[in-house]
Amino acid sequence: MNDEVQDRLSDHHSDEETDEGDEGVIGQPEPEYDETGRWSLQNIAKYIPTSKYKSVDDLAKNLVEKSPKTLQPYLRLARVDKPVGYWLLMWPGLTGLALGAGGVPGFVLTAKFCAGAVLMRTNYDTTSALGSTEGIKRGCFWRTSERRCSGILLSLNAPTIGLGLASLPLICTYPYLKRITYFPQVFLGLCMNYGLLMGVTASCGSLSIPAVVMYSSLISWTVFYDTIYALQDSKDDMLLGLKSTAIKFGPDVHKYLTLFTGVTSTGLFMSGHLAGLGSCFYMGVGAMTHFMLSQVQSLKPDDERDCLKKFTDHTKVAALLFFSVLLGASFQ
Repeated sequence: MNDEVQDRLSDHHSDEETDEGDEGVIGQPEPEYDETGRWSLQNIAKYIPTSKYKSVDDLAKNLVEKSPKTLQPYLRLARVDKPVGYWLLMWPGLTGLALGAGGVPGFVLTAKFCAGAVLMRTNYDTTSALGSTEGIKRGCFWRTSERRCSGILLSLNAPTIGLGLASLPLICTYPYLKRITYFPQVFLGLCMNYGLLMGVTASCGSLSIPAVVMYSSLISWTVFYDTIYALQDSKDDMLLGLKSTAIKFGPDVHKYLTLFTGVTSTGLFMSGHLAGLGSCFYMGVGAMTHFMLSQVQSLKPDDERDCLKKFTDHTKVAALLFFSVLLGASFQ
């Protein structure tokens, strides 16, 4: 009798253990095993926590959507929900600070250049939208950001103020160039990377030959990534009579992108040599070159999603260049 009771109790406990095993510790089904009795990679991936945000853009959009409704129109006018432009403006400026300082730039200057990148992005977008309804709506917001941007510029040293004032014709001219030339991306490169020159002068008080060479190479880099971006709009641009490198290069776009990759990497290597940067810089430029060439090989000009993804990935390239200069200057 006792043996029978013990058998029933043991059966009951085994059933409970089986039920708990099915649920798992976190209430998920027990993972399947492969033929060797080990977890397969696909099953392990199910238990790795992932963020619901696939990119910084997704996070930025969510922040705007969850912000107070009274602020949302202003945040969208400032393009907070589309931060790619901020990164592409900010990183060259910070790279210039690191190059001019010969290492880690000062905190105050870094903060000023980050804030300046945000404000300048707003000014670029507003200037580009002049004449449209959205441009009129941005007018009041632009005047506020312009005053603050001017305040930041006037707090820097005299050479940097002079460079900043010299950039105004470029900023005002760029929006109209798509109706004049097939190479507006070149002028965009002059604008987007201008912060590099200003960062150098803000850090050390004067321009240098390595800074000018690096600036020239980054113009080629901008033509590279903005040509990829322009591929999304090439059909619409042709209907509207607008021009771009994407239209000019046409079916030879892969060849030209390879050319601009070579110009970019060659210029960066030259600037690193002239500045006496350490091996970390050259490793970073090598990784950047490999990344650009891999984009050329896998580029699908007719796939808008592919083009947009490749364009946004250049925020990582910009960050890589900054840290390459920072480490190369710090450990020569």
